[in-house]
Amino acid sequence: MLRRCLLLRSGHGDLFPTSKAAAHLTPAWVVNREVPHAPGKGRCYADFTTPEHHSKFQMIVPETHEVKVISTHNPSSAEVHHCTTKRPSAASVAATVAGVKSALDTHHPKTNDTPMARANIAAKLAAEQRAKTRDFMAHKRGLMKRNHRYIPTVDYPSSQFYIEDRANKLRKIENGNPNGYVQEHMPWETPSPSPAPPQK
Repeated sequence: MLRRCLLLRSGHGDLFPTSKAAAHLTPAWVVNREVPHAPGKGRCYADFTTPEHHSKFQMIVPETHEVKVISTHNPSSAEVHHCTTKRPSAASVAATVAGVKSALDTHHPKTNDTPMARANIAAKLAAEQRAKTRDFMAHKRGLMKRNHRYIPTVDYPSSQFYIEDRANKLRKIENGNPNGYVQEHMPWETPSPSPAPPQK
């Protein structure tokens, strides 16, 4: 009795189908797997779902899906009843086509006077200069040895440079000789005479 009541009230078939026809498995798209032909000019395929919307009584309303061919230009309301395929309006289609056509037809002249082009040209020139001036044999040479006969001296135009250099030389993170004396070189003093060589 419950099945008979649901069958009469729902209008969509059996709740517990016992055959393919009752389970909506008889359409051709369920049985065979043939590639559908082109819909033709001015027509397109669309998905139809019955019912379109889900509800809390979905258990007594079986959902059926079907693919139909409908008109592309202004289909009637009866033709798109239960249609779930989102179709853009004619105005949006015309605007999209016009925008794509203008983008394809507009030819921008090639120029190097753009920020990206200027950056690329500068990077290319810098790479070429570096490739021309790079020393590829630097790792083959040994360390430079200081010549003790030549002592480089610097003339301080101001005492500020000397003070900063002296402070940086005397600045120590860890004082390893707290009671010792740090020998400083004063550029204005005469160098102390070197000690005499030991007598043999």
